[in-house]
Amino acid sequence: MQRQQHSAPFKAKVALEALTEQSTVHELAARYGVHLAQITRWEQQLEEGVDAIFSRGQPKRVREEEALRARLYQEIG
Repeated sequence: MQRQQHSAPFKAKVALEALTEQSTVHELAARYGVHLAQITRWEQQLEEGVDAIFSRGQPKRVREEEALRARLYQEIG
């Protein structure tokens, strides 16, 4: 059995609904056919990543990855 892939807009929609607490996580899970733990995980990811939306420039992690990539390309040639 293959795992179901959900789009980013779908995840955001479900996570936002969970954050607003207009419906319980159990109701959301039944409505969208997603496991409770998955909804909770998406909600946590949304809370952790929302500051990046309003920050200036690239997030620190992206800058670090680009610096590492540039250094590795220099080593390769």
